[in-house]
Amino acid sequence: MLFDIDGTLITTHGAGRRAFAVCLKKVFDIEDELLDMQFAGGTDRGLLARILERHGRASSPADERLFFRCLPGVLKDLLARKPADPLPGVRRLLSSLAEDPRFVIGLLTGNIPACAHLKLHSAGLERYFEFGGFGERHADRARIARTAMREMMLRCGGVLPPVIWVVGDTIFDVEAAKAISAFTLGVAAGRFSVRDLLDAGATAAVESLEHVRPDFFLGS
Repeated sequence: MLFDIDGTLITTHGAGRRAFAVCLKKVFDIEDELLDMQFAGGTDRGLLARILERHGRASSPADERLFFRCLPGVLKDLLARKPADPLPGVRRLLSSLAEDPRFVIGLLTGNIPACAHLKLHSAGLERYFEFGGFGERHADRARIARTAMREMMLRCGGVLPPVIWVVGDTIFDVEAAKAISAFTLGVAAGRFSVRDLLDAGATAAVESLEHVRPDFFLGS
């Protein structure tokens, strides 16, 4: 099983957006609170590219390295002031999955690894995840999904589980699941409704993870 982070497992109360804005000023000297920027379903690399494009700015690999070195430190400070919170049902579901030998759980997230781990640690969920696909190299979620699947295969002794689920809150998570022929559980906790997620091709969709039990994922 592969989980998205933001809007699926946790809320950071806007800390990710604020960290982007601070590092945008520090590295590129761009003032932008990013309040009208849609972060849901984005990847860190993709978001930076979109922000710079709308300001008519180009970036070099060196600039990008500076930005992504800045981001975790700022995010850590913000989360120290107001920690991330797990969304309803998340802690119970992850605990149940972790105790069940039928499941292996990982991440499929657009966050760079350092930010992913900071967010999960802040919410008290980091111990459940030891592998995943992250947004440090690719802006494309499909490529991140393929990386996550390769990592899963390594964890499973070179053989993929017979059924793979992606759990996410956006239509972009659904698209990533399709790229690796996985089932999708959409979580309508934010911008996208249950209907939006089903119309995008999700296998199933729920308002929250509060009433989802591990056996649900064995029914396909």
